[in-house]
Amino acid sequence: MEYLALSKDYKKGNWLFETGAGTYIDSYYLRSYMVFSNVSHDRFTYNWFKPMVSLTCTYKGKELNNDARETICAPLPKIRIGKHKGLFSNITYIPKYKELTNGFIGIEFGYKF
Repeated sequence: MEYLALSKDYKKGNWLFETGAGTYIDSYYLRSYMVFSNVSHDRFTYNWFKPMVSLTCTYKGKELNNDARETICAPLPKIRIGKHKGLFSNITYIPKYKELTNGFIGIEFGYKF
């Protein structure tokens, strides 16, 4: 799956908001778009593990062999593995939603400057 996202961190007290936008090719082979804000709190950071809630809206394909699309907004549970800067991995649970997703785990790898 092709995936590219850019984000910017914003910190308010002990809360961290990693807000951004991304694009990817979805399971229906259509270019899809998303905006997100990953929300976490310093109190719940365990060494290299940081649980987050990803407030996400995505505009993605609705069915195969058709250009129909649908916007889906949902809070998704996510765990970051890695330090705040450098290499990291995000593991996200994406629940079953209508016929658009079967429910799966998404894994992304990235680098934060």
